[in-house]
Parts: sequence; C-alpha cells; structure tokens
Amino acid sequence: MKKLNGEVLVLIGSTGGIGSAILEEVAGDSVKLALASNQPDLLKEQAAAEEARGHKVFARELDVTDEAAVKSFLSDAKAQLGSLDTLINLAGLSIPGKVQDLDVEKFDLMMDVNVKGTFLTSKHFMNLVDVEKGGAIINFASMASKRANGGAPLYCAAKAAVTMMSQATQINAIEKNVKVSNVCPGAADSPFWGDRKVPRELFLKTKNVAEVIYFILTRESNVVIQDIEFESFDKMK
Repeated sequence: MKKLNGEVLVLIGSTGGIGSAILEEVAGDSVKLALASNQPDLLKEQAAAEEARGHKVFARELDVTDEAAVKSFLSDAKAQLGSLDTLINLAGLSIPGKVQDLDVEKFDLMMDVNVKGTFLTSKHFMNLVDVEKGGAIINFASMASKRANGGAPLYCAAKAAVTMMSQATQINAIEKNVKVSNVCPGAADSPFWGDRKVPRELFLKTKNVAEVIYFILTRESNVVIQDIEFESFDKMK
C-alpha cells in the first residue's frame, strides 16, 4: 500500500455525503484538493475546513453539464495545484418513478448529470494529465447499474451507461497512462435520498464507501481496480 503524498485529488460533487466522507478518510494524508459542487455555500465551508487541516485547496461552483465550465475548472485547478493525479466523479442524482409516468425532461436531466457530466470531466482530465506521471479516474456507478430497480429505471439506465463508459474509457486511457475504476456501491445512508422513505438504517455508511475509495487510491501504481461491487450485509439479510 502506498501513501498519499502531495497528490492532487479532484472531487466532483465534493459536498455530498460520500464526498465529505472521502475528505475525512484522507484528512491525515498530504494531499492537495480540487473541489467542485453545485452547492456554493457548502463548498465554501468545506474548502475552509480543508484549508484549516493544512490542505491546499482550489474550489469552485460547477455545473458538470457545461463543457466550457468543466474545462476551465480543471485547467485552473492544474494551474493552482500542479499536476492532476486522481479524478473522483461523485456528482449524480436519482429521480424515482416508473417509465410510463416519467417525462422526457427528467430523462434528459438524469443523463446529462450522471452520464454527460462523467464524460466531460473524464475527457478534460485526461487531456490535462502528465502522461509520464500518469493518473487515475474513479467513476461512481451503483449496484443499480447491475441490478434492475423498477422504482428508479432512469437511474439504473444512467449508471449502467457510466459502468460501460468506464470500461471503454479504460481502453482509451491507456495511451494517457490513466487507470479507470468503476465503483458500484449499494445504497448508502446520505443526503442523496432527500425525504424519500427508504430503510437508511440498513444501508452502507458513507464511511464504508470512503474506505473503499481509499483502498483504490492507495494501491501500488502497477495495480488497477477496474470494477468493484459492494453492498450492506444488513440490507441483504
């Protein structure tokens, strides 16, 4: 296991429950952070907290569906922090409902945020990576990409697209010396659920998910975790 020492981590969707848990997980490591979120007030607080921990931070409000904004964010982050080492794509949303009850605007929104956002950040990250040093992309899919859920068909479709994009991106990314990991957690207890009535007490904790991310981050450079699935054992019982 290697140590994180001076690496630049780019967290897209950093202010969510899993993003916050990842920052707790790397709190004791010497990392630089590029943080992006569509929640500016929370982002400002998060950036200040990370700077207080001694981390160098670049933070900016970001719409992941806006290509010019994504390109600018990553370019400016590299200028401020140095080489970009790892991109963690956390931004996403879920809209529940049956296919026959959903409108096309909700379909477009799901695909834009979950799939287009992952595409845009991956594209511009790879074009900024120091090929000699290499880098890594960690994409967040879901167990919903592997197992159909009639209550969230759009989410299943979007995350299945992220899973296949991750696998294809790895083929493209070899020439950039970039490793791509596709992470498929089961349901996690986080603000993601809003006021939906779900059994959150049975779900994974955000710390559980962050520990898996840290496991990926700290593998030796000759190892790539291509696809990883994990679930709450309590929910399986």
